[in-house]
Amino acid sequence: MQAAPQADRPPSSPLRRRRVAAARKVAEGEVRIPELLRMVSFEKLEESRAAVAKLAAQPDWARRVGAFFGEGGDLERGHVALLLSLHPEGVPEDLQERCWAVVREQTAWYDQSAKSMPNERKGWLLRETGLIAAGMASIPGPVRERHRAEFTGLRDRIETCKKTNDPAAGSLADLRKADWVTGGR
Repeated sequence: MQAAPQADRPPSSPLRRRRVAAARKVAEGEVRIPELLRMVSFEKLEESRAAVAKLAAQPDWARRVGAFFGEGGDLERGHVALLLSLHPEGVPEDLQERCWAVVREQTAWYDQSAKSMPNERKGWLLRETGLIAAGMASIPGPVRERHRAEFTGLRDRIETCKKTNDPAAGSLADLRKADWVTGGR
């Protein structure tokens, strides 16, 4: 019996060959996106900003980072959105939409967590979400306008955390000072 042609096999079939692009040589000092995505976090914010500044000097950097949205789960998508939000200039509209989707998902996760454990402080769940929203809100245009409700909803949740003396309140983004509020109305 002859094996089915490759195109007739489902994408998840172990028999289907994957075409993987040849790895290019890494120049000394070059920022590698997979390593940066593993490293990016609120705790390493200044290191992340410095690495993104280097990365943004490379052509089509946002598209190359955005390609990782499809890799992994919620945590990885959050890292991609955080990375893009640290240098929002040049982030195309389709990737802005994906970042706003992450904001929406993380805010829903916060709401669910706060509802299931109402006596626990959960402000820390909004640290990276606030940074992503602030970065995306700094990009004027139709994408930002479509997500005003998500932005204001997140801003209100953060303000509630601050009013209730949540231990993470001091590290949450101040969305009252985001570009959208100060210059984008």
